[in-house]
Amino acid sequence: MASTTVYGTNYTVADNVTPSTALNPAKWTGDIKHISDVISVNAVEAASLVYCGKLPIGAIPLYTIFNTNDATTTATGIIGYAGDTNALGAITSMSVTPTQVVSPTVWNTPLTAAQDVYITTAADTTEATRTWNVTIAYSVEG
Repeated sequence: MASTTVYGTNYTVADNVTPSTALNPAKWTGDIKHISDVISVNAVEAASLVYCGKLPIGAIPLYTIFNTNDATTTATGIIGYAGDTNALGAITSMSVTPTQVVSPTVWNTPLTAAQDVYITTAADTTEATRTWNVTIAYSVEG
């Protein structure tokens, strides 16, 4: 049985603090918040925008949990906002994975302006009268 010890970048910096490597304390100890929404979709076509939240200025997106009861469509999507429509990641085929944890495409970067968050649908029309549950976790420097 192989045994490996691996240390994360932030762990290594925190374990060997010097003035030149000190972590930004705001990114080490920020408060975690979330926004949640329940959206009723009705045969939403590909390339549609489905708004699901607002992120405040300074928010650092961590992950999004997407869940749907639409287990028959092959619809996919990307989550983001104006200027970066896939900033919060990509949703794969809903029929294959109705519950997904989606990672942002850029890590540890605070928003410089508040953003309306939306899902841009792709690949297929969603089934009629389905529900999407979206929860976006984010940190706030502080």
